[in-house]
Amino acid sequence: MVAVMVVSLFGLSGAVHEVVSALCAAGLDVLDEGAGAGSDDRSMLGDLAAEWTSAVSPAHVGETDGTQLWWALDDDDIGPLRAAFEPILAAHTVCGREPGTVPADCVAWSVACHLYTGEH
Repeated sequence: MVAVMVVSLFGLSGAVHEVVSALCAAGLDVLDEGAGAGSDDRSMLGDLAAEWTSAVSPAHVGETDGTQLWWALDDDDIGPLRAAFEPILAAHTVCGREPGTVPADCVAWSVACHLYTGEH
């Protein structure tokens, strides 16, 4: 099977770019190829923007950015790629924190994996 893993990110521009760089480096280490960029689901970025804004502060909205990265991979590589991403995403997560207590350099994120099979 072939898979596409999509990571969506939203937060302060500098923090998002830092996470993007770390994820791209981890993806390159695991898969030996770079990430693609582009929109898989723009509504997901809207949801993440709302989550981040309510958890951090609406005062920073003009300083924010949202992006999506994707990797095409064999299904055998899903586990190693997720394992490489976990510490990066955990270090920057908004999840599980009370609104108003979240550092502004955290990002809201989502990971989706799409599996594809070919039948002839």
